[in-house]
Amino acid sequence: MSIQVTSDLVKSAISKKLSTSFPNTDVFKEQVVEGISYPSFFINQITLTPVKLYRDKYIYEFLMEVDYFLEPKSLNRYKNLDNVGCELLDVLETIYVENIPIKGRYMNSQKIDDVMVTTVTYKLPVTEQRIH
Repeated sequence: MSIQVTSDLVKSAISKKLSTSFPNTDVFKEQVVEGISYPSFFINQITLTPVKLYRDKYIYEFLMEVDYFLEPKSLNRYKNLDNVGCELLDVLETIYVENIPIKGRYMNSQKIDDVMVTTVTYKLPVTEQRIH
């Protein structure tokens, strides 16, 4: 199993999963400069680490961050953030990249500055060390 890796591949897979699981929530793959809508998700790639297995076989480890934003003065804000944090751990456990299931590892959800921040690592097999 080998995947042609692009810089947007994992973000798109996460975005699709979030859009399906949270249909009334906007999902952004790029930074929102102004006019953020609530509630919303922002997907960010934190690191990309190539790990050589042998010859031209690699695993690319993507450390991804999904931020969940609620209206700043919403009722039950922390309860809602906590509930979404728990749900995200379930939703992001497996994503589909080119119809191949990829399991998330090293998952974590925490509130930081009134935002639910969820991190997860995905490992994708590739045949050569090159991002397209």
